[in-house]
Amino acid sequence: MGNIISVNIKLRLAESDDLKVTSKTLWYGKCYAVINSDGTTISGMHVIDHDTDPLELKYFLDQKRILVPVSCLDEQIKILD
Repeated sequence: MGNIISVNIKLRLAESDDLKVTSKTLWYGKCYAVINSDGTTISGMHVIDHDTDPLELKYFLDQKRILVPVSCLDEQIKILD
């Protein structure tokens, strides 16, 4: 088990712009997690790829169940606001 490392990640609720490049193009390679329906746990990390169902993403996004990693840009935007 020497090859296992532990990682802590800050997550925030996703906005639609976090998951797409344009109104019709998903952001391939973007990581996200889904909160379960009772809001107590999250799934593992997922990556948007060609198999990702955009309607399913929209469904979870509308229910505020998608989390995305916080980036250093999020912190800089808060400082500038």
